[in-house]
Amino acid sequence: MQKEDEGEASWFLGTLVTNRVTGEETDGAYSLTEHLLPPNYEMPYHIHHGEEERFYIIDGELTLHTEDGTLTATPGQTVIIPRDQPHGYRITSDEPTRKLVLLSPAGFEEFFHEAGEPAEARELPEPTEPDIQKLEALAPRYDLELLGPLPSSDE
Repeated sequence: MQKEDEGEASWFLGTLVTNRVTGEETDGAYSLTEHLLPPNYEMPYHIHHGEEERFYIIDGELTLHTEDGTLTATPGQTVIIPRDQPHGYRITSDEPTRKLVLLSPAGFEEFFHEAGEPAEARELPEPTEPDIQKLEALAPRYDLELLGPLPSSDE
């Protein structure tokens, strides 16, 4: 059984991402990562062409944006994002949001660590500007398509 402070942890785009189950442990079937995200955090629109994503919200709240509209997910809810579906999200709670992300098949969990940096502590990092060039260079290797910012709240 894994303890809370076990699993490779990285600071990725101002968040803390911890591997809980790796593709190596599941023969590539799936991976499970835990994400701690600060209030007002935004993940831009993107598409995973290689895997399905499932979010399980533990704490906090996020609003998911897809081409079909928006939905708000709160603790205890699961959100399924099929491969090839454009999506992004915004953290809408005043507290940090914690979620589990199941990626099937496995492999994409390595993107968080390759695009990020090893976490010096199991806490949110200081905010920094993202290295867009690094993200764009890594995206094709992980079958990821970056589409741009989320729509504003007015749209």
